[in-house]
Amino acid sequence: AKLVGASLEQALFVEADLRFAKLDGAKLGQAMLVDVIAEDASFEGVVAPMSIWQRGHLARARLSGADLTYADFSYADLTGADFSGATLMRARFHKTEEAGAIFTNRLLALGDDAELARAEEQKARIVAAVPPTD
Repeated sequence: AKLVGASLEQALFVEADLRFAKLDGAKLGQAMLVDVIAEDASFEGVVAPMSIWQRGHLARARLSGADLTYADFSYADLTGADFSGATLMRARFHKTEEAGAIFTNRLLALGDDAELARAEEQKARIVAAVPPTD
């Protein structure tokens, strides 16, 4: 897919297959990219404030120079992704996979939410302790 410079504000890309897609410079403000498969995709220079990328598969994706203010990447696979020069003010990176990812400035981004992580662990323990019903 070639969506370079496209106006996609509030678009829904839930479970979309965007492998190798080019969305450079696209406007993705408040877009939902939940469970998106976007390995090796290019999102360079996108304007995507308040966008949701939860559980996205973004290995080796290029997001350099992107405006990702208040974006949410919770539970996403960002292995080898390039965020160089991206604006990450208050962007959420809760429980993400980031091996080899490139960040030039992540000081204003949010990492794991400790309270949420504890609640998730507690829920997992409770579920594991409950015997299955037939």
